[in-house]
Amino acid sequence: MLHRRNSCVGLLAIAATLCVASDAAASGFAAARFGGERGNPTESNPTALYYNPAGIGFADGTHFYLDVNTAIRSATYTRPEGAIDNPGDADAIAANTGEGTASNIIVAPMAGVTTDFGIDMPLKIGAAFFVPFGGSTVWDKTEASADYPGAEDGPQRWYAIEGSITTLGVALGGAYKLEGPRLSLGLTGNLYLSSINTIRARNADGTDDLTEAGALKEGRSWLDVSSVDFGLGAGILWEAWRRKAWIGLSYQSAPNFTGKYTYEGTLTNRLATAAERDVNEEIRVDAALPDILRWGIRVRPKIRHEFRLFGDVTFWSRFEQQCLYGADVDDPEAACELNEDGSAANPDAGPIVQSLQRNYENAWGIRLGYSYWFMKELELQLGAGYDGNAIPDAHVDSALMDMDKFSAALFVVYDFTEWFKFQIGATNIFYMERDTTGAADNSDLELPSRQPGNEGIYHQNILVVNTGFFLNF
Repeated sequence: MLHRRNSCVGLLAIAATLCVASDAAASGFAAARFGGERGNPTESNPTALYYNPAGIGFADGTHFYLDVNTAIRSATYTRPEGAIDNPGDADAIAANTGEGTASNIIVAPMAGVTTDFGIDMPLKIGAAFFVPFGGSTVWDKTEASADYPGAEDGPQRWYAIEGSITTLGVALGGAYKLEGPRLSLGLTGNLYLSSINTIRARNADGTDDLTEAGALKEGRSWLDVSSVDFGLGAGILWEAWRRKAWIGLSYQSAPNFTGKYTYEGTLTNRLATAAERDVNEEIRVDAALPDILRWGIRVRPKIRHEFRLFGDVTFWSRFEQQCLYGADVDDPEAACELNEDGSAANPDAGPIVQSLQRNYENAWGIRLGYSYWFMKELELQLGAGYDGNAIPDAHVDSALMDMDKFSAALFVVYDFTEWFKFQIGATNIFYMERDTTGAADNSDLELPSRQPGNEGIYHQNILVVNTGFFLNF
């Protein structure tokens, strides 16, 4: 997987942290858009196993749902000369600046089933598979440079060339409906299967210098790690007005309840002394994912009209840093503690390979939806929303980019029979331009946190197409 070129890296250039290219459709790199307009905390379909498990308490019979979620992403990053550590001659400046582009299509399925086993009872159970976080990107090649061959991978290469971050979720849970107050209580246990497989440009000293002592310096690092973690989801759903209004509230815990988890795997690096030889090392990566609070109101005052208002708060402030260290470090917590300048606070606790300061911020989102039934079998859905930005200017980069964003959705649902319903629609997510020129400061930090300059101009757009199949028995 390492690029076949004469790029080399120093022996200590083994810092390939969580440099992922995500297809975030909400704040940070959250990616849950499965279910479309029917994926919210007031619904009773199988997506409720993630959005609000209490919802399945209102689902009589057996229900199966399959959603093929296709994200079409375009992104650009324009790197200015001011981001370069030591600009050098005109050719070197050209090799480290300019516009990097990416255009990718990502397909992520969601499947779920709920049932009461054909028995008239208040308890319903279900299971689901979904992709709540992550994405993948391959950045486009740029014009090759005879003097600096690494420039072919674009100016964003110091953070991302190609790669993926994926968190798969498997949920098993149930809901109990109280008939008198028309209130359902739900709980799920979630298994999270996370992986990172990324490649980036990297130098041992954290700079973007292309040469040293007249020789090519730029190298490559490949990180391939995975993790298995656990969490809980809980919620309530109240039918406030019989068959006309529903109010829901749910909570998804962070993995392992603290949000912190550890990837394990390998780091592969190209050594400066042997350009064709790879060096492998067992590696650990400490990271964090958020917990999420969701709420929603759904009202159907007339048979042909329905209104929806729902939103969430995602507690990204748990994600303070990413720390990468060797498998032989005995006390990772102490080793990963940093001073304000990014240097290691406890160097005697064991050397760490790299630490990225993230310092994410909590973010919120809100969406408004409307449905109109032309006839009993044919439903038109409209939606619009806003999602906030979780990444501060100082630490946004071409691998993990986020901005304030707005969305617009259009869906059509058709009931072919009493037991089969088909849904198709699209949501376009319009990301606001992000200009961090003069604000980003990864290059001002000390090792092991120092990174090449990340300032620049960021653009992104994502079109999410949902194709859904409902089976009811």
